[in-house]
Amino acid sequence: MKKKETLVKKLDSHQYNIESIFQMYYDTLDTIRGEMLSQEYRLRHSMDNFESKTKSLVTALSKYSTIEFYHEEKHLQKEIEKLTDSLDEFNTYLPAT
Repeated sequence: MKKKETLVKKLDSHQYNIESIFQMYYDTLDTIRGEMLSQEYRLRHSMDNFESKTKSLVTALSKYSTIEFYHEEKHLQKEIEKLTDSLDEFNTYLPAT
């Protein structure tokens, strides 16, 4: 009887050790998942901002007459340059510009 109790205690101890290893593993997975999701949400927010800025720039460009375009050309070039520079945020998805 004593041998059986000792064996059961050892099995319980091993099971506890295995469960603690799995708990550590799943905690680490949850942490990494949270970090990856927050990074994805930040990138999505940046992409949405980029898309809306591009859309507003294209809309503004379509409304200009030739004379207005001539007077606004430098400002528009600066805006396009800012958009081009903001593409560096997406080097995860796009090659560096």
